[in-house]
Amino acid sequence: MTDKRLDFDAKSIDDIFRIGSSYHVPLYQRGYAWSGDEEVKVLLDDLELAFAERPNEFYLLGQAIFCKSDDGSWEVVDGQQRLTTLFLFLTLSWIRLSQGKSNYDFNTRAFVDTITTMVLNIDEGDHSGARLAVAKSGRSFVEAIISGEELPDEDIDSTQENIRSAVEEINSWMSKTFEDDRDLVDFTKFVLRRVTILTLVLDDTRQALRVFQKMNNRGLTLDDADLLKNLLFVKATDSEFKKLSDSWDAASQSLFKARLRRVRSMEFLMKALVGIETGKSIPTSKVFDTWEVELEDHTVAQAFAYALDNRANALQLATHNKAPDGALISETPGTYMFKWVQHLQVLLAGDGFAPRSYRDLADVVENRAMLSMLSGEKNQDFERVVHKWSNAIKGLSPSATRQEILTASSVVLGNLDELIADMRREIPKLSYKAQSQRNKLRYVLARTAQAVEAMADSNYSRNELLAKLIQPTGRGMRKYHIDHIYPQSSRQQLNWTGSPEILQSIGNLTLLHPDDNQAQADMLPNELDKQINFAGSKLIINQALCSDDLLRNVQPRVATAVKQVKAIGETDLNGWSESQIRVRENQYLEILAGDFADRLRA
Repeated sequence: MTDKRLDFDAKSIDDIFRIGSSYHVPLYQRGYAWSGDEEVKVLLDDLELAFAERPNEFYLLGQAIFCKSDDGSWEVVDGQQRLTTLFLFLTLSWIRLSQGKSNYDFNTRAFVDTITTMVLNIDEGDHSGARLAVAKSGRSFVEAIISGEELPDEDIDSTQENIRSAVEEINSWMSKTFEDDRDLVDFTKFVLRRVTILTLVLDDTRQALRVFQKMNNRGLTLDDADLLKNLLFVKATDSEFKKLSDSWDAASQSLFKARLRRVRSMEFLMKALVGIETGKSIPTSKVFDTWEVELEDHTVAQAFAYALDNRANALQLATHNKAPDGALISETPGTYMFKWVQHLQVLLAGDGFAPRSYRDLADVVENRAMLSMLSGEKNQDFERVVHKWSNAIKGLSPSATRQEILTASSVVLGNLDELIADMRREIPKLSYKAQSQRNKLRYVLARTAQAVEAMADSNYSRNELLAKLIQPTGRGMRKYHIDHIYPQSSRQQLNWTGSPEILQSIGNLTLLHPDDNQAQADMLPNELDKQINFAGSKLIINQALCSDDLLRNVQPRVATAVKQVKAIGETDLNGWSESQIRVRENQYLEILAGDFADRLRA
């Protein structure tokens, strides 16, 4: 059977929302995704400009594909974002104009009545719902808007959040743009009569989806996630439609909970999954083409679709420092702090691991990602190997050992010594004066401090301490403080005879525990009170600054750790100078290099 001739018809908004017609966004469509301060604002500004400069010309607003449903309404296969936004504008214009209807002349009152029939389906005088049933959960919001109810701002999903944002943007824009209702009437008439959409009406949903897919493959704008979704529905049987729709929708809602905005899209998930599956770096423009080949088999496509919910949930949980089972983990404090994204694909590749194996994977991923950052490795160089890495992890058993994970990670660990050497060159370049570099300095100080604590107690939970050391301030939190060993006050720096820049470098910095006495911050290193404070610090690495005389009463395990630090090079607070700062810098670098090597060496 050949496809029906594809005849597009340019219809005005007036034609589309005429009496007797009603539309619904089907369950398999994604939710309403336009943002109020982005796409909605752009559309309103464009329409305002067209109305001001070319009020008698037609304004073309893209295309829409409709398919007749069994209940007589029209299914919106393509164009729901534009139609929903225009419908929200008509609804809000109708609400405002209805409030002033009694003050208008006869023609304006008649126009308000006309808008009423475009916004509402009216059956024998009773309101029976909005003329456009928008995507899924958004329908209750539209009904609430029509009824004049206040929209909630908590416990809402992405569609509801975007509709609420669009309503706020439209109302704000109308208030600023049209002080006089008569101007709003003229603009609304322009939207109804001059804004046109190229419409295509088809008889069969699958034919509509196929046409939609082909159109977008030939240059019309749509992201690859939507194309892939349509491909899955084209392949699905009638009995699979609802389950597939539920899985896709649940995946989308899971991603909406992600901590990082960039992760909150199905397109991000699709790109990550194709990297895991193929082990290749697929350009964004080729993601759909690759999936089209990978999912050619119906059984494979079905299994892929039904697993999306769990995979999306594992991805968003990873952004919150949680394992796929929802348990909070302590292995990824650095990537959490710096809001890294590139490593998430590797964690997603291990979403079927047993809890212990997943934690080992998270620890390896965390260390490699932080080494990338501290060594100055280019993002594109790291991303180039992430796909091969995640593909190798995908091939491991759910109970993979740490050694097996490290072996599978050889693609990103083959240059470990080179990365560590680069890190040793890059860290001394960091300066406390640069606000943007302070988090890196904090991480280095925290990482070395936790490594020294582990020297004193091999059972010490390294990651839990590191998370505490780098945590930001917040309610109920006590932040570790970065302190200058030689103070940075202008009064004390007048006495400094060396380079002023070196005082802002890592060798002159340390972390103080919230319980450490910070009153000594402006004291010189050779002052006894400052040395006593360091000797009594909660962090062993600070105690290593002090002479043995001040450390006579420390516990044997602490003394052992101090001895190991001093073996790298012993500092002298009484003769604090550029050379002593370099000694302290080298202590940090040696400890840090050893810690990374221990955690990443297979």
